[in-house]
Amino acid sequence: MYDFIIGKIENKESDSLVVLNNGIGYKILASKSTLLDLELGDTSKIYINMVVREDDISLYGFSSTKEREVYKLLTTVRGIGPKVAIGVLSGITIDSLILAIRNSDINLLTTAPGVGKKTAERIILELKDKTEHIPVEAVMGIQVGKGILQEAEEALVSLGYSSYEVLDVLESVYSEGMSIEQLIREGLKQMTR
Repeated sequence: MYDFIIGKIENKESDSLVVLNNGIGYKILASKSTLLDLELGDTSKIYINMVVREDDISLYGFSSTKEREVYKLLTTVRGIGPKVAIGVLSGITIDSLILAIRNSDINLLTTAPGVGKKTAERIILELKDKTEHIPVEAVMGIQVGKGILQEAEEALVSLGYSSYEVLDVLESVYSEGMSIEQLIREGLKQMTR
């Protein structure tokens, strides 16, 4: 069992990367957040989860142990395999995902690829107690809970954007006293440029 790999990021694709370590290129499947965290050409430490199947051995990589822990929890839910778990982590930030589970936010969970209403309900039911110990940082610079930035993020995610696409945009256009409508409108302007 591998815990992590340290190597040079040789190649990045939309759902994977290749890490060069001791002359071997390891193809590692990864979420969008991990891919955004890692720069091409840099030497990086990637936390690994190895999945062995009858006809396949795959490596899944994460830029943090927290993301790997949430991935492993997701794969314990009936109907969620490694690829769907990576898809969920690609569509929703880790902290937003944990808050959605804790707050029983089915709407946010169903924005992730491969997650329908029944799967979202199972995720909440099976993981609500298991995520209590995971620390959650303030979402987009606001206190934990429903705030204007989080609501705007959820609105844009429901339009088909991933939360990683909108996080930076919303923070850059937000100013004190903005209404949710103004924030969404400004965010959309930036996203469509």
